[in-house]
Amino acid sequence: MAGSEGGRSEEAESGEAEPGVDSGEWKQKVELAQEKAKQSQTKLDQALVNYEDKKAQAKLWQAKQSQVQAQLWQAKQSQTQLQQEFVPLISAVLMFILMLVLLLRQGNKISLPLTGQLIIVLPEECIAELEALHQQMKSDQRSIWFIRRIMLRSILESLWAFFILINFENLWLPRNKGRTK
Repeated sequence: MAGSEGGRSEEAESGEAEPGVDSGEWKQKVELAQEKAKQSQTKLDQALVNYEDKKAQAKLWQAKQSQVQAQLWQAKQSQTQLQQEFVPLISAVLMFILMLVLLLRQGNKISLPLTGQLIIVLPEECIAELEALHQQMKSDQRSIWFIRRIMLRSILESLWAFFILINFENLWLPRNKGRTK
């Protein structure tokens, strides 16, 4: 009996081992299973981080997309506003060209002097300056072609300043939002 009791005590001390399996093998299998569990947990953690990163990237992409759409809408609005502002400028240029064509076609048909013809188009101060320039060049005894060339240039500059340049500069003035047209 002592031998049989001694055998039982050794099995009890070593733990409950399966028949035919060594305790060293059992520990290796447990460690291997724990290692696989750790690897699976690491993979799950990485997958969760990747998922959260992709979710954050998707939110960022949506925010960028909405920002781009807002910028496109603002660009379309400014383009429309700019097109509406260029209409008066284009009409002023066309009126300028039309007046020049009419003045050139009439030639000497109108018996009014040059200042009389220009008073229809230009302000009085400008006409007075042109008349003073004309008188000064006559008193300096310049040739008639030189006087005509300088007068034509001065008239064109005045027409440009009063009909085109002013309208062009007014494009950048703020719109009067209080009044309705």
